Amino acid sequence: MMDHNPGPVPIILKFTIDAVCYLASDEDNIIAVHCKAGKGRTGLAICAYFIFTELVSDAESAVKLFNSRRTTNGKGLGIASQVRYLDYYH
Repeated sequence: MMDHNPGPVPIILKFTIDAVCYLASDEDNIIAVHCKAGKGRTGLAICAYFIFTELVSDAESAVKLFNSRRTTNGKGLGIASQVRYLDYYH
């Protein structure tokens, strides 16, 4: 994914399906997701995973959860286009 841009839907969908399948295949499996700063593209992917797995019910809840776990100041995923992207495709 290009920096400072939301990722293409097929890539986000593939990530979420791959993550779910891999994590479900063995209880000891874990995933690590990271981009340059670990907030924008990583946040988008993780928030999509939260929504896809129904851990949260909407994009706002996904972003709040990600931000609370990723940062100490709650300012993780904050690029408006990425947040709107999650709302649009949910």
